[in-house]
Amino acid sequence: MSLAIIIVTYNSARVIEACLDSLGPWARKALVVDNASSDATAELVRRRGVRLLSMPGNLGFARAVNRGVKAALSRNVCLLNPDCLATPELFSLGLAALEGGERLIAAPALDDHGQTVPGRQPGYSRLKLAHDLLTLGWPFPHKLAWMSRRPGYHDRSWYWAHGACLFMQRELFLRLGGMPTNYFIYMEDVELGLRLRRAGGRVVELPYTLPHLTAQGAVVTAARRRWLLARGRLKYAARHYGTLFAVGLGLLTLPGLWAKGALK
Repeated sequence: MSLAIIIVTYNSARVIEACLDSLGPWARKALVVDNASSDATAELVRRRGVRLLSMPGNLGFARAVNRGVKAALSRNVCLLNPDCLATPELFSLGLAALEGGERLIAAPALDDHGQTVPGRQPGYSRLKLAHDLLTLGWPFPHKLAWMSRRPGYHDRSWYWAHGACLFMQRELFLRLGGMPTNYFIYMEDVELGLRLRRAGGRVVELPYTLPHLTAQGAVVTAARRRWLLARGRLKYAARHYGTLFAVGLGLLTLPGLWAKGALK
């Protein structure tokens, strides 16, 4: 089965070489989509003979992924973050999983600095959105842990695949409209999972744990990352739970983000 490994980069020079090294012989299947990095990312990719697609500016994760998938022309695609360290076994397992059905996404678990994060995640409820947003802006986020223990925190009627690494058929990806481009980065993988569920598809988790150097794939300040996370979640809240709900969450969250420097 044919496969293209789509890796979106933005100022990823510190991790891209290790990522490509980890692919082993699968590196020849890689397509790096670079969002106009100002560091040596593109040059490092070229030196290794890996196919490179350069964007005219930083288009965001979703648009870059969509450009890469359209250019790949393979039957199957793997979306892989540049701060992931894969092995050839991962790609064999991913392709084998895709043989199990036409409307599915397969994702490995992630090892985030010693903490295992499931690649198959339950859907977002209002409570989960509120928790995730408030923890970004509140000075003592651990005080909000009680929220995650409340009934209904997860919406287990559907699941989404963590965007750090996922496998799916290219045709299905395009049929679902690709990654939702109304998100610059963050929450587009959640939206994709919701689209999959509405199309009658499902998400499966691979028997594999992928080392993931969380938040190392791009040179972005912690404050900027918090703002991008908040913006994505507020957009999702407005889209699926209404503008008033999103505005209320924003009023509770944004002052704390300002205090932490995310809005300066």
